Formats: sequence, structure tokens, C-alpha cells
Amino acid sequence: VNEIAIGSALEFPIKEDSPKCSFKVQVPADRAGADCKLLLHTFSASAVKPTPQLNFYWKKDSDDFKAADKQEHMANSDLEKAVVACKEAGTYFLGVDVNDCTGCGASEFVGNDPAARVGVVLQDKKDFIIDIGTETEFITPPLDMLEDNKVTFFFETKSDNHVAHFDIDKGLTSSTDNYDYFWGPVGMAGNGTELDSSATNEVVVDGLAKAGKYWFTVAIKNGLTGVTSSFKAQYKLNAEASDVEYPVGKCPLEKCNLDELQSCGDCREAGCSWCPESASCTNRAVCDKGDQLAADGKCKVLGCDKKDSCTACAGVAGCQWCDSLGDTIGLGSSGSCTEGAKCTSKLADSVTDPDQCDGASVISLAVAAVVGAMALAFLICACLLYTSPSPRDMRRSRMPSSA
Repeated sequence: VNEIAIGSALEFPIKEDSPKCSFKVQVPADRAGADCKLLLHTFSASAVKPTPQLNFYWKKDSDDFKAADKQEHMANSDLEKAVVACKEAGTYFLGVDVNDCTGCGASEFVGNDPAARVGVVLQDKKDFIIDIGTETEFITPPLDMLEDNKVTFFFETKSDNHVAHFDIDKGLTSSTDNYDYFWGPVGMAGNGTELDSSATNEVVVDGLAKAGKYWFTVAIKNGLTGVTSSFKAQYKLNAEASDVEYPVGKCPLEKCNLDELQSCGDCREAGCSWCPESASCTNRAVCDKGDQLAADGKCKVLGCDKKDSCTACAGVAGCQWCDSLGDTIGLGSSGSCTEGAKCTSKLADSVTDPDQCDGASVISLAVAAVVGAMALAFLICACLLYTSPSPRDMRRSRMPSSA
């Protein structure tokens, strides 16, 4: 399942007619509340790929999105941003699909699928909160702030003697803005320790002698009054951070219920989600109740192609016995065992329960009997047409002999 850590972002491919792509977002209890808001932000993933304008959908506990879950975009954001409330802690789902994409069709024609990045940032009143936790690498989406805003990062070390590196990558329009940087241990009174705000992007916190929880704050020192200043931040523990890249998510590019995607490997390869219990492929991030998604890269080897009988095949969850009409009436083998929930041939009997194996044969025999009766009727008609004399021949047979 695509999961976005609050304060971070994912990159993903998407087509103009792709199904909705779902992302799981966890809101912790210590951040939820009346003042908790999440900023949803989509931004360019590549200079050479078109970036679609996206619709946002937001729902708690489920990604079965309805029309009412569609979110309004912020004014003057060019369909890039939306804000949702996070009053309650728990699991939320963010859904996206394409609203508009100039150039998408031409890009797809040459095999260059459009891509986007989507980030989720927590805003408490007017300040941004980035919870890094114990991660050793982290990257934010672009963060836009005014002079009275600040961005605070919370991070934790599990052992002594570490150095935290922050790479503050300012946007082109903010390259001349100056920022103030402060840090300190969580719970410390006061404004913390000020760090060097030199012209370089890298800011180093090298006083982490003891394991513990720390904070690091960025605020505008001076910039153009009333104008937004923008930057993204890359974080790495004990190494320079400028090479941290956005993680890549997988989104369904095709309709996941297609017959050719009804096996775990093919389903996952298409960016869809595989539900093992029902042996079905879905574009949602969750399966039906009681079913669990296949873990990433963990498609179970079922060995369906090794099963040589209906009973052995149907007894394995995820396998199905496909008995085509031709096989049933004795024109070929007795059938085959394949992975998935749908047979390739639309004329085939599909069996997924061993108790149905005999029943499938009865159905097949009934169909075969009908086909056999039709074939017999055709043969009888053909024989009658061949042996019956024409009316002209019958008239001739009644004429008296000349002798």
C-alpha cells in the first residue's frame, strides 16, 4: 500500500484515464485536534514529463471514495493544493485522479507516462510540523511560508553521538531570502540554539551527544514582505542530505479488473493491489473485509500450473480450474489449472471450490448434450437434403414407358 508519512511526499506515474490512486496517511493522537489541518500538495516530478492537475479525495478508514469525498482546491492554487481537517487520530486515505493534463496524450504516445508528486504536510494553526521520528532519511514537498510562519522538524536518535544534516533547497523565487535556524532537545525551555545561516543550503546540527528527541526550526529572517518564501528540506543522519530522493509509489495505470491482470504478479506489475483470499485484482488500497493485501513484492508462489486435476487445483486458494467446452466434449485435454479468478476463454467452466468439480462436469455435460443434439439435427437435415428426389424427378417417375 502506498503510504505517505506526514511531512513527506511520494512520486508516482499516472495516466489521463487511470483509475484513482490511493495513499494511506496515519494521523497520530498527539497531532490530531481542532487546530490540525493537512495540506495536500501536488507538484512536478520531472522537467520532461507533463504534470497532471489532480483531483483530491479524502476519507477516514476507507478508500472507497464517493463524490462527497472530493475536496475543493485552494483558491489561486492552479489545482495544486487542498486542505483537509484532521480532528481525529487514525488512518485516512488520500485518493487522486487526473482532472486535466495538457500534453499527457502525446507523452503517453511516445511511451513517456506522465508523473506527479503528492505531499501531505501538517499545519497546526499557522506553523508547519514535520515529524521525522527515527527515520535516517527524509524529504519534504515544497513548503510555502510567510514571514510569520515557521517550519519545525521533530527527529529522534536511538544512540549517542550523531550529526543531523538538513539541506534547505530554496526555490528560484526564494533564492535571495534569508532564514533563521534554531535547534534543541524536546522539552527544553527557550528558543534553543541558533545555527549558522550561511549562503550554503546545508545546515548541520552536530551537538547530538545523547540519544533522544530533538527539534529543528526554520523561520524567515528577511524576505519580501507579504510574499511567500518556498523551500524543500532534505534530511539525513550522519551524512550530507542533498542526494535524498522522493520514494516512488505504484499506482494502477489500467483498469485492475481486466482478465489479464487476475494473477498476483501481473496485478502488482500493473500497479494494482492483489487480494489473495478472493484471488482478485483491485485499484483500491484495501481489499474487502476479511481479506489482506499481498505484501509488497511478496506474491505467493501457488504452483497452479502443476495441478493436473480439478480437485487438486480448486483446493488451492488463488488457483482455478478452467474446463473449456472443447475439452468437455472430448476434443482436447480435460482442462488446465491457472492462477487468478477468471479463465481466459469466456466459454470455459471456472471452478474454484473442490466441491464444484463434479457439478462443473454436469454443467459441461449438459452443454455438451445440447451441442451434440444440435450437431445430430444438422447431420439428419443434411442427409435428407442429399437423398430426397426433386419434384421434377418425381414427375418423371410417374410417366408411362414408351414400350
